[in-house]
Amino acid sequence: LEERSHPEGPFGEFTGYYTWYHERAPVIVVKRVMWRNDPILLGAPPMQPPTGERLYDYLHTAQLWQRMEERETPGLVAVWIMPAGVSGYLTVIAIKQQYEGHARDVASIATQTGGLGRFVIVVDDDVDPSNEQEVLWALATRCEPQDAVQIVSNCRSAVLDPLIPRENKSIAKELRSSRGVLIACRPYSWRDHFPLVNRFSEEKRKAALEKWARYL
Repeated sequence: LEERSHPEGPFGEFTGYYTWYHERAPVIVVKRVMWRNDPILLGAPPMQPPTGERLYDYLHTAQLWQRMEERETPGLVAVWIMPAGVSGYLTVIAIKQQYEGHARDVASIATQTGGLGRFVIVVDDDVDPSNEQEVLWALATRCEPQDAVQIVSNCRSAVLDPLIPRENKSIAKELRSSRGVLIACRPYSWRDHFPLVNRFSEEKRKAALEKWARYL
């Protein structure tokens, strides 16, 4: 009924929270419900991660990657939004370092490219951004907090950001937040002397598995 409206929600959103923000929506009067036996149901409920709603993460990952390539970001290897990163709040970028300060330059581009965001983690090209254990390992062993952590203030945000105070959600200029940049790369100036990673190459790992397959 176009002449009748009512505040929508509250409704769970992609961040995993119910939102305080709502708009007035037209009222729909349901007079009849029909159903089928043994229905095929497809859904992606926007609940606390991890959920089945990964489509938007994939789309936003591809979108961010494309935009960074359009800006000719040097040494870009891979971009990944973690499942818990809800469409951009936790982004990991792998690069092949080319110069001093390269990782920070890439992070700066990422924080100002796209929409929502909270944390950007930059790793070396030997770390798989989609492997959470590898990313955490790189953070634990290659990120020196006093040198490799940066805060970028007054970045773009949105009304669905749970950290935007309720009273600010109707004020466009107050829809802003900060970004945390974490550089989890080998220090460029002595990267060639950084301790070697202790792991098998894929070739040796494959050969060992084939040799001992009947015992495993």
